[in-house]
Amino acid sequence: MIELVLPWPPTGNSYVRHTRSGGHYLTKAVTTFRLEVWNEAKQKRIQTLRGKLSLAVMAHPPDKRRRDLDNLFKCLGDALQHAGVVADDSQFDFYSIQRMPPIKGGCVICHITGLDAKPIA
Repeated sequence: MIELVLPWPPTGNSYVRHTRSGGHYLTKAVTTFRLEVWNEAKQKRIQTLRGKLSLAVMAHPPDKRRRDLDNLFKCLGDALQHAGVVADDSQFDFYSIQRMPPIKGGCVICHITGLDAKPIA
């Protein structure tokens, strides 16, 4: 099992912005979050996992506002892939999320468990 304590991710609702010419780009919040996940993964020397995985998240929101927790999975899965924790975020065959008490700034505690995962050699 891999445990990562990460900052509160941007929601899927604030993931991309569209340009007038029909293109799109990732928001600064998303690129910053990806960098923070990458730094945490490198600090822990996590090897890329492949195979079927489970992602369990304990979500400590930054405040008491109402939130749809399922909006966290898009940015979180993409950031874990971008950081090299997983080869592809489609490997997650099981997701679970639990709302925890709010803490200042918010955070998510992620437990990644291999259902049949092996490090890429």
